[in-house]
Amino acid sequence: MALMKEGQYSKAGIYYKCSDLKDGRPTLVFVHGLSGSMSAWREYEDLSGSFNLLFFGLRGHGRSINPEKYSECTIKNLTADLADLIEETGANNIILVSHSFGALISLSYLASEKNKAAGALFVSPDYRIGETWRAKLLRPFIIFFAAVFSFFDPPKGAGSHIDYSGYSKADWNIRRMIVDTRNTGVSVYTYFLRSANRFVAGGMLEKINVPILILHGDRDTIFPLADSAGMAKKAKNTELKTVGGGNHLLVLSRANMVKREIEEFVKKIFPGEIKKIK
Repeated sequence: MALMKEGQYSKAGIYYKCSDLKDGRPTLVFVHGLSGSMSAWREYEDLSGSFNLLFFGLRGHGRSINPEKYSECTIKNLTADLADLIEETGANNIILVSHSFGALISLSYLASEKNKAAGALFVSPDYRIGETWRAKLLRPFIIFFAAVFSFFDPPKGAGSHIDYSGYSKADWNIRRMIVDTRNTGVSVYTYFLRSANRFVAGGMLEKINVPILILHGDRDTIFPLADSAGMAKKAKNTELKTVGGGNHLLVLSRANMVKREIEEFVKKIFPGEIKKIK
């Protein structure tokens, strides 16, 4: 496993981790989900034997600094942060690997930064979060709490990286969810949740021409598998693989399977000899 370097970049205080970005190798850019942090990808660092790795920490998550204003908690800003990090590091031959909420950021990036990525792999995504029945049910509460928090400034500083090995990988583990939300901060979490509920993929999918692979468990209780099926029909050059018995947290519960799928997907985009993952 290659030695990883990490730190913060930009005035937004975005935290990142990366391997040496060697010329000629595909670069996997990992985008985590809401209320988590890049530590969710810890088991994926052994992919450095075959690929360049770049882990992106969302602002207000993990060790990335909290936003100065709640108005900064938007997918548009997260997309700009991702674009800035990729430019800052000089990463190329990019494959985006994103989980859950992170797929919205990757979709936004693919639509706005044309020809900057060679492909994308989405794990347990939903391109229409705000249209689900659960989102509609929660929307009044999100709007109410966002209005309350607007009277206060966001908390200063940053959180930490959670070691998920000590927590259940079930979709609805209260202990893990409390730790995650506390680490992000309830107010920041609420505002990003509001942004997700407002996200409209619209014509984005039609603008994306790169190969896309979607991995979605048939026992995902957070986002419906049917929405990924709909996304696969709308987006060009997109394949959906259903994971039998898989839940929403495939990046944790089925890490070895996800890594194998990443390897095979990248082989199709960049044909050549890639070291087999054990």
